[in-house]
Amino acid sequence: MKKTLIGVTLVTLFAVACTKSGSSTSSAAIVGKWNLVSERVKVYLSGLPLGDQTQQQKPGQYFDFRDNGSVYIKSYDSASNKYMYDTGSYKYGGDSLTLISTDMNYTMKVQTLNSSTLTLYTAIDSVSLGFPIKTELWINMNK
Repeated sequence: MKKTLIGVTLVTLFAVACTKSGSSTSSAAIVGKWNLVSERVKVYLSGLPLGDQTQQQKPGQYFDFRDNGSVYIKSYDSASNKYMYDTGSYKYGGDSLTLISTDMNYTMKVQTLNSSTLTLYTAIDSVSLGFPIKTELWINMNK
């Protein structure tokens, strides 16, 4: 999955929360090629909003979930100005999606899943210079 799919965001993220709407819990519902559309990041410092940014993603990035549990990922690395490829596996059940590859192993909540839209959500609490920080990430994809 390398540097860019979630770019700098993934360096500070990887956890869970939220709910799923209008979707099936069958793993067949997630199978297919999902194009990355946008990422939204919200950051809180000591409970106060610090930033809220939605960024449209470079076309051509995707997650391709196969029915055998494999996932193929194409992401864009802005630092090297090129597309990166990764292969791994995934586990989907209920409202939880776990992605596993050589570069990552994390779980996200499936907030929305229907025939054309997939929204993943994760949040992490951390501490920096003694201050609590909460970072939330939404990854929006479509077929």
